[in-house]
Amino acid sequence: MKFAGEWSWAQYGDDSNNRKRIKAKRTSVGTHPRGSQWTRNPIPAWKCASGGRQGYKFDGITPNPDSCNEFNFDPASPDLAGYGMHAENHHGHRFKFKFHVVDKLQVPHDLE
Repeated sequence: MKFAGEWSWAQYGDDSNNRKRIKAKRTSVGTHPRGSQWTRNPIPAWKCASGGRQGYKFDGITPNPDSCNEFNFDPASPDLAGYGMHAENHHGHRFKFKFHVVDKLQVPHDLE
């Protein structure tokens, strides 16, 4: 399926009225399968070895937050960047992004 329009959204929680619009970067050039359409993940990682400001034993990367000072590309908003946390706190709660990336698709007419 192809994407509909030129926007993606970051949606906070379950409320579709709580969305932040992001200009999408889409292409159908050089894609596989040929003619398919791809959209870049609009959430940039930090430009450092771990992709985030922390490293963890399981990923084999030593934390060095001083080397993480810029993103791979400009984020649409300061709160829409990095890999999020992948750890548990002392209560067993997992940290994660507090948003979802939403795109709209063109549904072919021959599908019901």
